[in-house]
Amino acid sequence: DFPNERLQNPPPPSPPLSDDALVVPYLQVMIITLPYWTAHLMRLITAT
Repeated sequence: DFPNERLQNPPPPSPPLSDDALVVPYLQVMIITLPYWTAHLMRLITAT
């Protein structure tokens, strides 16, 4: 490895599709955890 070359050559800018690549798994996690945090919100609402 040559750290000097890495400093002189920064990684290329990420393509626009990178945003969608991050949003899709985020939505999947939200859907998977949907029953958990909805039940948690209901507990907070009923606790007050």
